[in-house]
Amino acid sequence: MWLTVEKARHLRRGILEIVFIEKCCMFLGKIEDEEVVVTDGKLSIKIALQEHKQLKGVRKDLTPTPSEYVVGRPIELEIDLTVFSVENLGPSSGEVGGGDRIFIISPDTKKVFIFYPASDIREEEYLLNEPSVANM
Repeated sequence: MWLTVEKARHLRRGILEIVFIEKCCMFLGKIEDEEVVVTDGKLSIKIALQEHKQLKGVRKDLTPTPSEYVVGRPIELEIDLTVFSVENLGPSSGEVGGGDRIFIISPDTKKVFIFYPASDIREEEYLLNEPSVANM
């Protein structure tokens, strides 16, 4: 699947889940309005990080999370779509459980991005408040 400018437009004001698989941690952020751009095969996005959770599991990578990942601080990401794999996780009909959620994974499978579009936002389901350690 290729992420088009039209599909990217639907991501504005949605939620982005960033998972560092080998670090067993996840960040959730709100996608800023008008800050999703696809040019020359690259997705540029600005988000406000809202939460960080350590996940249960064996942490294979003990290095620190990149320093730009700080809850409460905006972050700008650029994802090279010519290198990362992109898939659509949900039906485009807007049914419960889908609605064009976009799944992007790094070539080394160490980092995953899951985009929940604003049209499919049920924030109470996506934002983690309890427990402090989520099950994976």
